[in-house]
Amino acid sequence: MSKFSELDRNAFLLSVLEDVEVAFSDIKVDRLAIELSDDVELSEYQYYIQKVGFYLVHTISWCKQLDLAIELLSNFDYSKKEASRADHLIYNIENYLIRIKSVHDRVLQLVNAVFHLCINEANVNHGVIVSNYKVQHRPEILMAVKAIGKYLREHEQIRPYHSSSFVT
Repeated sequence: MSKFSELDRNAFLLSVLEDVEVAFSDIKVDRLAIELSDDVELSEYQYYIQKVGFYLVHTISWCKQLDLAIELLSNFDYSKKEASRADHLIYNIENYLIRIKSVHDRVLQLVNAVFHLCINEANVNHGVIVSNYKVQHRPEILMAVKAIGKYLREHEQIRPYHSSSFVT
């Protein structure tokens, strides 16, 4: 069992889910809806909880997809004639690396939401988040975000190559 599978029992997630129950107790919403209907007006607190919940769930979802990506690496179907085992491996390794970077992006968006930094989603990046005053005064968060960024920088250039990509 991976650490990602334990995220459903994470104290932060459970706390946010409790906050959602309290914050939205007086509002009838479809819990499975992707978006709230236009007639729902949220208070600042409800809006905050909704954003934190949104980014938290998406971050956890992408983490879980990393586990699935590892499983798919070894799940090559030799009966397929369109792709070779090497093509399958290259695609899945590159997909995994892209997903790791996407998890980092989701973590940055989550930090933006949790600390209510009000940075436009399009402008959220590692440098903006780690240099923010609110984040810098939370050393445990700052160190975690920096560690994720460092890990990714060390691994993002490691890409498999495909022999047909070379010009001869």
